Amino acid sequence: GNLSKIMYNEVFRLPLSLPYDAFPKWYAAFDKFVSLIHCDEFEITVPMQAGTLLLMNNWRLLHGRAGGMATYDRKVVGGTI
Repeated sequence: GNLSKIMYNEVFRLPLSLPYDAFPKWYAAFDKFVSLIHCDEFEITVPMQAGTLLLMNNWRLLHGRAGGMATYDRKVVGGTI
């Protein structure tokens, strides 16, 4: 089918409601998906400087933050347009 959007969060996953016999096939596909989204081929780093503004379409882009790079005085403001 046609993919319309992906909602993915490693922290806020809910329990699955799949039948037990479908789980191995689902988990293999999920494992492949996770390996793809963490692959260097599909990842870019956007250098951020103080005062930089980054806008993205949250329904069209999977995004994350590099661990350990934030400073104590960092301010992140989120909003919806």
